[in-house]
Amino acid sequence: ALRKSSSWSSRFETAVRWVLNQTDGRHDLLAIADRTALPFESMDNAARALEQVQLLESRWPERQRRGILE
Repeated sequence: ALRKSSSWSSRFETAVRWVLNQTDGRHDLLAIADRTALPFESMDNAARALEQVQLLESRWPERQRRGILE
């Protein structure tokens, strides 16, 4: 089985913390990524993981997703 690198894991955990902290309806994922200097992909992965466990709900249907979460 392939294992994620510790740097990937650390980046993912950091992104999860930022998404949980900043998703208040005023900040989108692009703005959060800009503030953290993490790649947008990291923010998107974190947001999707949080959606899967129902800690975050997207404002937009998947086809309209623009990175804005609540």
